[in-house]
Amino acid sequence: MFTDVIGLAPECVGWVYLIFNVWNILNDPIFGFMLDKIEYRERRGKFGKTALTLRL
Repeated sequence: MFTDVIGLAPECVGWVYLIFNVWNILNDPIFGFMLDKIEYRERRGKFGKTALTLRL
């Protein structure tokens, strides 16, 4: 799709996917660890403040 519609070279699309996947490999465990450390609050839940932050 990206190569036909936008006219990008397949090598560029491959590099973008590679960089994105390496970014996810590094960040997913870090953010998972951080979210696991958040304590549960009875009225707001575990991810109440986090969800609000991600929406902004």
